[in-house]
Amino acid sequence: MKTIKTLPLLLLAAGLCFAFIAGCKSSTKGKVDVSDVKNIPVYIFRFDSALFTVDPGNLQEQLKTLAPKFPFFLGGDLDDTLNLMQMHDFITDPEVIQVSRYCQVLYPDLSGIELAFTEAFRYYRHYFLGKPQPAVYTYVSNYADVEFPVKYIDSTLIIALDMYLGKKFKSYLETGIPVYKINRMSREFILPDCMKEIASTDLIPDMDNKTLLDEMIREGKKLYFADLTLPALSDEVKIGYTSSQLKWCFENEENIWIFMIENKLLYSTYFQAFSKFVTDGPFTADFSTESPAKTGNWIGWQIVRAYMKNNPDVTPMQLMKNQDSQRILTEAHYKPGK
Repeated sequence: MKTIKTLPLLLLAAGLCFAFIAGCKSSTKGKVDVSDVKNIPVYIFRFDSALFTVDPGNLQEQLKTLAPKFPFFLGGDLDDTLNLMQMHDFITDPEVIQVSRYCQVLYPDLSGIELAFTEAFRYYRHYFLGKPQPAVYTYVSNYADVEFPVKYIDSTLIIALDMYLGKKFKSYLETGIPVYKINRMSREFILPDCMKEIASTDLIPDMDNKTLLDEMIREGKKLYFADLTLPALSDEVKIGYTSSQLKWCFENEENIWIFMIENKLLYSTYFQAFSKFVTDGPFTADFSTESPAKTGNWIGWQIVRAYMKNNPDVTPMQLMKNQDSQRILTEAHYKPGK
């Protein structure tokens, strides 16, 4: 396993100083007319490209030149010797340089992704009036941001582009990344990952003492937000399943629900008891190896879809703010397997 050299803390000072399409058709009804929403073209700011044009011999001066364009990354103290040493080590590391080159080869032009973001944000502003259009930046994490390849802070999306180099990219296995994660580290997952992160960070309130049902509904809301903003995208890509995994869920929907009910999991607050249904992995431990992970998330998605279908007066914003998971379940009239 390779040793990972991560992005220096200097780059995180401005906004990250806390812990931090193919396949089956979508189940949504179809595209909504958003012609009344002003079209605001997205331009992706490529910090991943700009940083590696810096001359290490003239580091401080050139970073200060870049800082106005990339304040999110270069908002720290550029006169601090330790910060500059860390930055120098990062941009001169041969492995980091190679990662940056891989990104440039696979993503020489992001215009297609910019157009897709422009369309998705138009839907976002249609359903959530008053929300600003996010700014979008890309950077290189040197494979360090496997768990959080996308972050959304203060209306700013930052994307670790090296986390989307394709499932056949050999360096992923060499760094010890699990295969089930590698299968979702491709171009087509950039947009749904970003939109779900916006929903999670900006629209869905945090809850204390969460039950399995709370977690399922929260994840269902994120996926429903992807339904709204990416109406043409397949369900497989939205949730990160293969076609066979999605088929397994539909065929076993009723059995999953019965298992949760019979084992009294829905209202359990003991995370270890229900985590297998909402956390990532190769499959759901209580089911067969053909099952996908996060089957609870998929069930939550179906509940939220049923709730919005059966309650047409509820707006997407009202859905996101509603923390009464039991009420959502009751008013969804959810009938698994039917």
